[in-house]
Amino acid sequence: MRKGVLTKTSIKVLLSLLLLIGSFEPVVSASHGGSKPADVTFESYFPLREVRLLDSPFLDLQRKGKEYLLWLNPDSLLHFYRIEAGLPSKAAPYAGWESQDVWGAGPLRGGFLGFYLSSVSMMYQSTDDKRLLKRLKYVLKELELCQKAGKDGFLLGLKDGRKLFAEVASGKIKTNNPTVNGAWAPVYLINKMLLGLSAAYTQCQMKEALPILIRLADWFGYQVLDKLTDDQIQRLLICEHGSINESYVEAYELTGEKRFLDWARRLNDHAMWGPLSEGKDILFGWHANTQIPKFTGFHKYYQFTGDQRFLTAATNFWNIVTQNHTWVIGGNSTGEHFFPKEEFADRLLLVGGPETCNSVNMLRLTESLFCQYPDAAKASYYERVLFNHILSAYDPEKGMCCYFTSMRPGHYRIYASRDSSFWCCGHTGLESPAKLSKFIYSHPKKIIDGDPDIRVNLFIPSILSWKEKGIELVQQNRLPESEQVNFMLNLKKKQ
Repeated sequence: MRKGVLTKTSIKVLLSLLLLIGSFEPVVSASHGGSKPADVTFESYFPLREVRLLDSPFLDLQRKGKEYLLWLNPDSLLHFYRIEAGLPSKAAPYAGWESQDVWGAGPLRGGFLGFYLSSVSMMYQSTDDKRLLKRLKYVLKELELCQKAGKDGFLLGLKDGRKLFAEVASGKIKTNNPTVNGAWAPVYLINKMLLGLSAAYTQCQMKEALPILIRLADWFGYQVLDKLTDDQIQRLLICEHGSINESYVEAYELTGEKRFLDWARRLNDHAMWGPLSEGKDILFGWHANTQIPKFTGFHKYYQFTGDQRFLTAATNFWNIVTQNHTWVIGGNSTGEHFFPKEEFADRLLLVGGPETCNSVNMLRLTESLFCQYPDAAKASYYERVLFNHILSAYDPEKGMCCYFTSMRPGHYRIYASRDSSFWCCGHTGLESPAKLSKFIYSHPKKIIDGDPDIRVNLFIPSILSWKEKGIELVQQNRLPESEQVNFMLNLKKKQ
């Protein structure tokens, strides 16, 4: 065993060095690349199974998140999927946004299940609890039955979803945000199901998830996208659609089938990537969480096409949001919308502060960009959001997530209930406890002289077990009570 301890003084020196090499990238103009880059990412995260949290508020939240995943009844989450497939229900649906009308439109029927798939997949990786794997296998089997009963690849809990998308395919497209032809965010629901299936396949090697994903992606591509002009698709994208472009690039990544990349290109919202690729801050008045996931998709699209405009758009967006639209806790917006930075003082006392969804999706974008540009500015931002917004957004007793975090001094919070809320922030709030360990450590894809083998991005008590290198790194701290952080290396052989 070889031990090393970083003291308070050495931590401060290390942070100073990191801050010297880390800075915000300037807002830049785009140039059109056009060829697929050989390798555009330089940093990798460790699999969640190789990082275990130690005693801290983060471990407490992870435990509460896992307990809630195990408490939820999969058959209730599957209720509307079976109904839309013409199969009898096995359990009553949950209330709130899962089944009740919201302001005369919607609701997000079945929307929770996609997040449940991704959350269970990541939580299994993070905890190795076999009960989660059993749940995952059950849900995938049920979704396969629903697709077979429907016979066409459609897989949504959306009421009369086939009829809705048949109208869209015919050219009848009446959009606002958040509805398409009166239905709440139907493309968003497709995106979240695709992301959940992708997580089950990539995180837990559930081979049965990939055919389900392909059938759903093909259904939307052939039955809807191929029947619309580019202008009609752009009209469809006015409504919140998550990172549907990312999902189709992922389908291409997993299958190598070019049709998915072609569909991904058509699903890039020009109203966002165009101005942001030119460095324009046009965000005032836009619904924040509708925009943020698109840029993770733009970055993913760049990685598989080499089109610099989409990298530039994603980088500029991250810089503009973090510099011009971010509260001190790392969150952004009030009442779900971006506003000019001159209005921060006036908006401080508004009830609807930063939305939890926004921060979750900004962290996803940060994770993506950090793999290409691993610098201290991104790590610092990630830390600020995770510690000051995400961690604080959960009920410390029951572990349920709040929608808004008011910036009013001494103001209260309203947390979701277990069985009758299912807000969008409860959707993303289901995932965060499952991936708390993702960003703590990373490593360069290729080691160059002078590069660190392991990069420590967050000071969170944890154990990294890098089996490939025979390295175990133990991190202990009591932040913020103490500034000292201790690291101990356990090595299988001298290195």
